Amino acid sequence: MTTMDLPKLIILDVAHGNCAILQDTEGTVVIDCAHGYTLIDTLRQLGISQIDRIIISHADEDHIEGFIKLLLDESITIKHIYLNPDGSKRTDIWIELRLAIADAKKRQNTKRDFLHTEMNGNLDVGQVNIQILAPSMDLVGQAGGLDLQKNKLNSNSVSAVIRLVYKSRGVALLAGDIDDIGLNNLTNDNSDFAADVLVFPHHGGNATSGGKGNQQFTKNLCEKVQPILILFSNGRNKHNNPRKEIIETVLDILPDVHIMCTQLTKTCSPEILAISPTHLNTLPSKGREINHCCGGTVVINLSETETTYSPSSDHRQFVKENIVSALCMR
Repeated sequence: MTTMDLPKLIILDVAHGNCAILQDTEGTVVIDCAHGYTLIDTLRQLGISQIDRIIISHADEDHIEGFIKLLLDESITIKHIYLNPDGSKRTDIWIELRLAIADAKKRQNTKRDFLHTEMNGNLDVGQVNIQILAPSMDLVGQAGGLDLQKNKLNSNSVSAVIRLVYKSRGVALLAGDIDDIGLNNLTNDNSDFAADVLVFPHHGGNATSGGKGNQQFTKNLCEKVQPILILFSNGRNKHNNPRKEIIETVLDILPDVHIMCTQLTKTCSPEILAISPTHLNTLPSKGREINHCCGGTVVINLSETETTYSPSSDHRQFVKENIVSALCMR
């Protein structure tokens, strides 16, 4: 791939979890990585052996587990890791990740920093401005504590929210697992987080305690971001996300938005489709071999005038022709 083809943002189908690759003109950034080899397989297919930035949005397993394999892979050089710290986490995976980071520092002098809003300007590797909108310095590392309004915080409340800006245009908002408390703090701290593409938080699962505020959360988020494409990074066999009331609210607020799930939820299709989808792009998708993909891995092309992506109209056609109970279609 030449610099003329860049920058690109790739949202990987990693089943339930998140992983994104930003290929910019002067380097590569990886944001989060769930379990499995999809990220490593994609890097190899793209011929990438050096990662300039790893950004870890928060400490949940479905955002970090894949990094352990990556960090221990001696064929890949990692220059700098930006980690959202979480003193409340006691999971084995979180400890294993920290050990793998320490090993990378020892073997290849990988640099480490905490991730927060005051890191803006330090993360760019080319033409795309990587904006950390959350957590603020007031909230970084505060999972298990309270915010300034005395709301109880968990890992999702202080999840990083990352906005990619190209030529002064907001092109993507990667919202991690931010919940209603986190969104309120984000809105108070930022007047503008509009973007063409929204990677919906928490895979379309509950954003509030018990899910009672899911509709208001979705309304508030959609009205602020105003995307043309909303992606749900979901797994067919876990949690049955995205939730129906979230999709319905999205369509109430943004009736023309393109909704795409990386994998086909059982709500839309209780049975696996008998056909093999032909609309998927050529990059690895975790659900491809077991026919779980809906949109699969998505490639987003950044330009000065518009944001385009693949699959696009062919995904809409696939849903229209094959999924009778598709939540995203009205």
